[in-house]
Amino acid sequence: MRSAGILLLLLGVTAGVVTAQGIENVQLNQVMDEPEEMSISINPTNPDNIVGVGQVPCHYYYTFDGGETWGEDFITDPLAFCDPTVCFGPDGHAYYAYIGYFNHSGIFVNRSDDGGMTFWPQATIVVDHTSGSTFDDKEYPVADYTDGPTRGNIYIAWTRFSEYGSYDTSDSSWIYFSHSTDQAMSFSEPIKICDVGGNARDGDDTVEGAVPAVGPNGEVYVAWAGPRGIEFDRSLDAGVTFGTDRVITDQPGGWVYNVPGINRCNGLPITEADISDSPYRGRVYVNWTDQRNGDTDVFLIYSDDGGDTWGPVIRVNDDPIYNGAHQFLTWMDVDPVTGTVCIAFYDRRHYNPSFVETDVYIAVSDDGGDTFMNLRVSESPFHPSSSVFFGDYIGISAYGGRVRPIWMRLDGGQLTSWTALLDLPTTSVPAAGDILAKLEVVPNPLRAGVRIRGLSAMGAVSRVAIHDIQGRLVRTVGRGDAAYATEWLRWDARDGHGLRVAPGVYFVSARGFDTARLVVLR
Repeated sequence: MRSAGILLLLLGVTAGVVTAQGIENVQLNQVMDEPEEMSISINPTNPDNIVGVGQVPCHYYYTFDGGETWGEDFITDPLAFCDPTVCFGPDGHAYYAYIGYFNHSGIFVNRSDDGGMTFWPQATIVVDHTSGSTFDDKEYPVADYTDGPTRGNIYIAWTRFSEYGSYDTSDSSWIYFSHSTDQAMSFSEPIKICDVGGNARDGDDTVEGAVPAVGPNGEVYVAWAGPRGIEFDRSLDAGVTFGTDRVITDQPGGWVYNVPGINRCNGLPITEADISDSPYRGRVYVNWTDQRNGDTDVFLIYSDDGGDTWGPVIRVNDDPIYNGAHQFLTWMDVDPVTGTVCIAFYDRRHYNPSFVETDVYIAVSDDGGDTFMNLRVSESPFHPSSSVFFGDYIGISAYGGRVRPIWMRLDGGQLTSWTALLDLPTTSVPAAGDILAKLEVVPNPLRAGVRIRGLSAMGAVSRVAIHDIQGRLVRTVGRGDAAYATEWLRWDARDGHGLRVAPGVYFVSARGFDTARLVVLR
């Protein structure tokens, strides 16, 4: 397990509980009442800029300091109902997708050009039903970060009901898909991509949970749940056409299940792909929950050949099996820089199964999903109530070692939205079997300052990141310019605000190099 060396730097163990040391929880909403159904995305052009969204109404939050402080506002588009979802494009535009009302259904994508502070007054229409019973639901967008001709494309998939909630056997549900090649100024005519549909009841035999992912060569992957289990399809022409569906795993008990204290709960899948330069580049992941073990667990399956074949089902949560504890409402992201798999979920492993006390966990893997380190990231448990609608999903985003989950919690009958400030130390992501080069750090220990340099097969180091023992980014040193790669980098033992850092252990990391341990003295 390659992840242990990095992750153990972050962890504390107290009474058998693995937690991230000193991790800070931050409440996003200050004005919005009863936020639910949360989604979050980190801006790849400025990872300090993050946007989160929630309902009701279609609300959004934005930060430019990595999540320490947040602004908030709401979408003014009169067609916005919600099911809020968000993604950043590689150019720094933020894309906010939502659904329309039952009497005016549709899929709409709005755009922000200022880091999520403002959005267009009215969104681009993906599909619009001004009349009739058709209802489009559970949309999710993704942006293409690859370096090829499809870079910047926006892909979106959703479920279409002929009539939502109908028990009439003539009504049905199908998975639909559309794409944009002009930064959400327009979208293609929606196409039906599933070969076998489901009923319209919004239950186990309905097809739902279509979250697209993009592979390193611009492949588009989508998985969803339905009466046959979890199904998968792919497009090799940027979403113009799709192939034949294949069932990749069963989902015992279906995707709808009961969890005490939760108004309704689901195990719908999330699809992701590794586009980093890690040894697992190109791996396709599908994450979901079900109750095959008597309680709810989090699962993962992956493919290394674009979805032709799939490995065994992997249990992500590492508490004892069959213990009656529920782990539910999972969401996944794969860091496009490091390839680290990050999965967020609610967790009750530390409490009596007859109670509803709930924590938030993140499971992290940097060995391609084979093993996971489970981290409790919520500062305290909360107590949900089945009388309060909790929403159908939470979210997580990861970029360059920065990991930001987003979730709802209920305290005293009041829903609030939260994130955790988790920054994983980043090392290189070498090809399988490579040995990492060493960073030269002198003097060590240090009092006033330190010099850093290194040389690997990837070239000389030109920029390093310095993290404290709690995993928080302290300072980035260097220009990231190859012209300066032969020089010593110098750190003056001060943080990004110019303040002297506290004595203690710090870690220096750079792409292509092993992490160096550094001790700062008084």
